[in-house]
Amino acid sequence: MNGSLLRRSWDALLGPAPESAKRHVEGYSLWRRVVAGLFDYPLPPHAETDQPAAFPASLIKAAEPPKPRNQVARLATSTAEGHLPVAGSDPSFPNSVPQEGDLVAGVVESKDPNGVLVDIGTLVAILSTQEQADEKYTPGMHLQSYVVRVAKGTKGPAVWLSRSHPNLVKKLFALEVPEIADGSVEVASIAREAGHRTKIAVRSMRSGVDARGACIGPMGSRVRKVLVELHGEKIDVVDWSDDPAQMVANALSPAHVSKVEIIDVAARSALAIVPADHLQRAIGKEGVNYRLASRLTGGWRIELRPDTGEFRGR
Repeated sequence: MNGSLLRRSWDALLGPAPESAKRHVEGYSLWRRVVAGLFDYPLPPHAETDQPAAFPASLIKAAEPPKPRNQVARLATSTAEGHLPVAGSDPSFPNSVPQEGDLVAGVVESKDPNGVLVDIGTLVAILSTQEQADEKYTPGMHLQSYVVRVAKGTKGPAVWLSRSHPNLVKKLFALEVPEIADGSVEVASIAREAGHRTKIAVRSMRSGVDARGACIGPMGSRVRKVLVELHGEKIDVVDWSDDPAQMVANALSPAHVSKVEIIDVAARSALAIVPADHLQRAIGKEGVNYRLASRLTGGWRIELRPDTGEFRGR
């Protein structure tokens, strides 16, 4: 269909279109989007029944309806009310729908104040603002996300995603590290401030397997792939230890720790002595390294002191 015929049909329905819109008119699809109301041109009452003869009815019936505005809010509303069952609790739930805890790949479709819509193949999922990391989402962007909720709504299943959940990092490592996938290496603990830093403690479940080395990979190749997916978020991979003092020292990486003294096991309190030039590194930017170290150890309260020599030999 040529542009002039399309413009005549448009003008008959809606009145003269702005010149900026006319310059971009090409084909039936844009006309359909305009008469559907995406551009805020109100349709006359007869628009839905009196289609212009220039447009074949077969094309109009085959046209896919446009997605409504603010679709994040609409999808969330359709499933947030009514105590709707989660996937797996209903035998009629489609097997193609991902389950809670899955890692899914998708493409950013659109964004509005309520969140981001991500096309994951079988359906369009919701990445709410609360589950976003400190990163920019643009249409067409490829990303992997962690499924935090699946529910059955009035118009079918709805899936909520997360880019900030600590288990996203855990799943990404399992994807890149065969030793995690086959159980030779276990992720014992993980702490994350999405978009800034993640600490992951790993241990070997099989003799002869270097857990930390397996996660880092040859020349850092495995951890680098996870870094790329997380858009440069810093990742510290450390060895897990059942010895609290050693675990505290490992958790404060990349800072070097001279000595750790356990103050009170019951209160989970420890004193970490670090070289003066590593104190700021142990704390981290805005305290992020210190906070994550505490969480990685299971909530130990760590007191940091610079190494002045008084603790040497004790």
